[in-house]
Amino acid sequence: MTNDFETRASHLNKMSTILSTFMTKILETDDVDAIIDELLDDVMRLYGAGRVYLVYHFLDRQDTTFRVFHAQCPDAPQYEWYENKLPPYIPFYADKIKRGETIVVNDCEALPEECADLREYLRGIGVKAQVAVAVNISRKSIAGLFGIDIFDRTFHW
Repeated sequence: MTNDFETRASHLNKMSTILSTFMTKILETDDVDAIIDELLDDVMRLYGAGRVYLVYHFLDRQDTTFRVFHAQCPDAPQYEWYENKLPPYIPFYADKIKRGETIVVNDCEALPEECADLREYLRGIGVKAQVAVAVNISRKSIAGLFGIDIFDRTFHW
């Protein structure tokens, strides 16, 4: 039986392999969308997640439409992704993403009172654990986030 540290180390090693493979493939393809979909599917399988997503937009364009890629288990609670329709504004969440910080929710129910709006939002969509990583590529003027939602259990990231 492995301990928590070994499990997390194993996940990190596998994630490193997935990202390395992704970077190699993205340099060799014209179909970036297919490679992003493949990456999300691989990450979803690795974490046993209900949903994995990448949401981004180009900061230097007049068109402010958000691009959304997501992979979702068929039995996960459904969330309708629409271009340019993001979840409600949650100050704690938005401020962390703007600062380029990672949001880690090991257990939705254990969030402190100052995160009550985030806790209620996550409860409402059935998320028990979540990690969201800010994506900011200044050379390409791209901003957004990469996230993993787990519905059936808490998870220590």
